[in-house]
Amino acid sequence: MIWFAENSNIQRMSRINLYRQQLPEHLLVLLLLCGLVALALWPWPLHFRTGFPDHFDPPFHAWKLQVDADKLLQNHELIPETNTNIYYPYANEFYFDALLWPQGVVAAFLKAAGCGPILSYNLVFLFFWGLSGLFMYLLLRELDMGRWPSLFGAAAMCLIPYRISYYVEFNMQMCFGLPLFLLFWIRYVKKPGVWNAIGLALAFWLQSVSELYQAVILALIFPLLILPFLPELFRKYGRSRRLYLSVGASLTTVVPLCLLYLGPYLSLLKEGYARTTKEMMTHSLEPLAYLGKMLTRIFFHLDFQSIKTDEMSVFPSLTLLILVVGYSLYSRRIFRSGLRKSEGRTTHLLRWLRFVAVIVFIFLLWGLCLSDQAQLTERFLFIAGNTTLILVLVTTIFLAFVTRTETYALRLCAGLAAAASLCFILSLGPYLRVHSNHVVAENLVFSFVGTFFPLSGFRVMSRFSIIVMIFLVVAAARFLSMLAGPKKQVRFLCILLLVALFVEAHAMPHRYKKFSLPISENTLALLKKYTDRTVTVLPMGRRFLDARYMLAIGGTDTLLVNGFGGFAPLLQSKIGHALRFHPLLAWRLLRSIWPPSLVVVYKTALKSLNEHGYATTEQGVREQARMIDEDRFFAVYELNEPVRPMREYRRFVRGDILRANRSFTFEAKSLDKEHAGRKLFVFLNGTVIGSVKLENDWHSYEITIPEAGITNIDYEMIFLRAGAERTWTARNGNFHPLSPDTGSVEPDYAVLAKEALAEGNSSWPKYVTSPQGIDQRPARRFANGIRLEGISILTRGLVVPGNRLEMRYYWTRPPGLGRLPLLVRTELVGPGGYRFVEESPLLAYVPVTFLASQPVHKIFFEQHKIVVPSTAPSGKYLVSVFLVNKKTGKVTAGESIASGQNSGATGKFTLSIQQKNK
Repeated sequence: MIWFAENSNIQRMSRINLYRQQLPEHLLVLLLLCGLVALALWPWPLHFRTGFPDHFDPPFHAWKLQVDADKLLQNHELIPETNTNIYYPYANEFYFDALLWPQGVVAAFLKAAGCGPILSYNLVFLFFWGLSGLFMYLLLRELDMGRWPSLFGAAAMCLIPYRISYYVEFNMQMCFGLPLFLLFWIRYVKKPGVWNAIGLALAFWLQSVSELYQAVILALIFPLLILPFLPELFRKYGRSRRLYLSVGASLTTVVPLCLLYLGPYLSLLKEGYARTTKEMMTHSLEPLAYLGKMLTRIFFHLDFQSIKTDEMSVFPSLTLLILVVGYSLYSRRIFRSGLRKSEGRTTHLLRWLRFVAVIVFIFLLWGLCLSDQAQLTERFLFIAGNTTLILVLVTTIFLAFVTRTETYALRLCAGLAAAASLCFILSLGPYLRVHSNHVVAENLVFSFVGTFFPLSGFRVMSRFSIIVMIFLVVAAARFLSMLAGPKKQVRFLCILLLVALFVEAHAMPHRYKKFSLPISENTLALLKKYTDRTVTVLPMGRRFLDARYMLAIGGTDTLLVNGFGGFAPLLQSKIGHALRFHPLLAWRLLRSIWPPSLVVVYKTALKSLNEHGYATTEQGVREQARMIDEDRFFAVYELNEPVRPMREYRRFVRGDILRANRSFTFEAKSLDKEHAGRKLFVFLNGTVIGSVKLENDWHSYEITIPEAGITNIDYEMIFLRAGAERTWTARNGNFHPLSPDTGSVEPDYAVLAKEALAEGNSSWPKYVTSPQGIDQRPARRFANGIRLEGISILTRGLVVPGNRLEMRYYWTRPPGLGRLPLLVRTELVGPGGYRFVEESPLLAYVPVTFLASQPVHKIFFEQHKIVVPSTAPSGKYLVSVFLVNKKTGKVTAGESIASGQNSGATGKFTLSIQQKNK
């Protein structure tokens, strides 16, 4: 035992000494790669302290890094506080465009060292970009490739047009976790152990909290990556406890970390923030984009402008393409007779089948692009395009599984080839497209994989291309390593290829611009004094301007309404649209926000937009507010709170602010003696939480906000409503912390709901608290905890063919379920099997916030109007209600609960339809 411990210590010390020896080399590689990226993006280095790429994204990400740095410096080391000062009143902006936690750690060090937000952004950007190349270098060295082929692969990882052309996008360059994950995977398959498994888990987690898109892609392709390694792993270690202990250690590490840091993403998706197929299609690619401008013009004779490239060029560089084609020809012996000893005839046949499928797909695209008969080619593209792509994918997966070789590089290439095939297809999005001739066909592989939950939040399908690029980089470096001859010749060849890569990268144009927002220091200082206010900068809703406001005016402490990110909160979108077209609506929305909002006018920008039809003018602002301060370019206004007859009085507030201020105070009065004593109802997210009696004079009132009604979805909504007449007014709606002696007496929610419903306003409560008074009780339980509690027939008297049948449906559902794509299908079957059907969305007109806010048990109701066909025969009809998935068309399974009164059968009921007497 003593000998074993001593031997382990010796091995550990030898590894530490080896890492120490290699550290200078690795630092030199990192510096070299950062230098190459900086030079390839020239004149970027000239703007490190002063500017960004001429795009709206960089100021947004610079703001985000500063918020992250501030929170980490304020002792939020474990998980950064998710609430930010931007995108008020939405609190979770921190999660909308990736968490950026590792980058925030570096930004915190830079901020502590005195670096400003612009310099921090550029240094962090460059460091992590270079880091992705360093980890590629380490991966290639782990695959037993020489220094020069590995250095070429590292440079290719950084300089390919795919990444250089996307220099405006911070998130896209945060892919260092992908080669790091592959590095630990190769180390793991060489020697399965706990430390390599934990390294694998941490690499995945680091990618997740840097760029979640890429981590989801990695999780999706991982089963394909491991295929070539599985037989050997189980042959060598299948009976060893070390294999299973290491897998357990990996899962024990990564699962808690991901749940801890990424939990809010799951809630965002659950609350209806999933992307639509239409949006995914907009950000997908067409296959020809991979061939680039030059090759497309030479071989396809097409105008590159007509090819859909989206936000980047996915052309991997001519240098890389030549090397990969060379690797394919050299290693697969395509044009040499005989089989390799390690391959059987099945493997050889699969390779030929894949090769033919690739060639057919290329010629298919060529033919479609040159054809003018689009109507004849759409179906052909669907059949031939999907067939060839699926054939490529299936054969590549089989080849990955049957690969038998001791060479880790060859096995990794086989796994990456399978992953790249899948990602190539997914990057094309929901549809195959030949954009030059507008030929479109459904992408079958996407339709299958797109049903998986993690992909429902994807928007930029083109980002799947990163795996295609990594495969090409590894294959090209592998080819250089296979060609390795005398050391000097390899060095000369790699240097020549590095120069070619650099020339290709530098040939792309890069525009940079000095960052400026000419607001004076005095005006900024004034805004920072108003800590009890929010700030709205006009014009609003233009990403290029809003991103600059976020960084220059909002900073990390001013509550700012302006902002943008992966998702635009509903209220912010409404205000931006209203300012552009309907200013009066915009003022009502802005007055609803709490804390009250100051309006800052960027005079030059607003005047420029006014010349192009922007409806809100500075003169219009003066009519609604009083000026507090102004400088040459900006003016600060305070909105007036008009006293006028009201239909409703509103306050919108962020969930975290409301939790800390659960006492709502306001003043109200009746405008005439006739309506004095009328009840004014207070609503929280659609729930009646209190009522007060209006007097002829101003009176102050206080209502306690129930914590169970606060949702954190978009924004919390307080409404004051009193009948349909505008005979009252309110003012000074504010929130305060609850005093320590506040009692915990719960209001009678049932009585409040009944009283509000008795007012008869259709826009008021959409719920009852008990099933009493429901005519029919065909109770039925569906999936996800949704229940049909009953139906009331609103149509009085005879139900006559040709007329409308009005019914009210009553539903219960869990508060945290979010919006689901469900349709309510009502089927009526009468005499002789005569049948007619009506469909409408489930609770479509009840906001998600109202569904989630349930301080009291709610039975939601909605009305359905069913047109009875004029041909419907008289007699009794059996009425059945189902839920149907809107996307798939499938009926959701339902379980009958209990038969209520007047039910013809459990879960169903009957009604009579009769012809009018002539």
